[in-house]
Amino acid sequence: MIIFERQMSIEVNETGYYALCQEMEQVDLASLTKLKFAHRSLDTLPDLISKCTSLTELNLSDNKLSKLPPLPKSIEHLDLADNCFEEIPRQVFDLPNLKWLHLNGNHISVISADINRLTSLYALLLMDNQIDKLPPSICSMTWLTILNLRGNKLVTVPKRLGDLSQLNELDLSHNPMQDIPRTLKGFKNLVIGE
Repeated sequence: MIIFERQMSIEVNETGYYALCQEMEQVDLASLTKLKFAHRSLDTLPDLISKCTSLTELNLSDNKLSKLPPLPKSIEHLDLADNCFEEIPRQVFDLPNLKWLHLNGNHISVISADINRLTSLYALLLMDNQIDKLPPSICSMTWLTILNLRGNKLVTVPKRLGDLSQLNELDLSHNPMQDIPRTLKGFKNLVIGE
């Protein structure tokens, strides 16, 4: 099912790239604010997505995506969970309004130092990936309120992670953690362990 919002709702029973393209060609893309195309085995996203200039929410979870075309700068909520990404797509770093990023269940092993370019981001969800190290730049994201790294391969985290003064929720559970920085030990909403 494809769901377009903004005075319209369209259901498509077909799966895949061509069904998405056909439906997108029939609507006023510039007026769309929400697009949900989840659970469709999609391995490619049409370039038409860049014409959705009012799009604030994009849900592409549970597909087979490993790359993205340019995305509309207006996106605030991006769900790319359960896809085939090996890194955070570089197009994500070009989203100045992004507030919520969900990338759990991919194959991400490295977080780019560019993560701190996401200056509006308050929730970063990277559960169940292959991340074994955090870039020091993540420690400068003082605006971050939720950081979920459950189920990765982290043995330690940067000591300065405790500098994230707005952080309300930090989940490091199901990681082979060996060293927890003292700066995190007094953290109220810290989840560590199995």
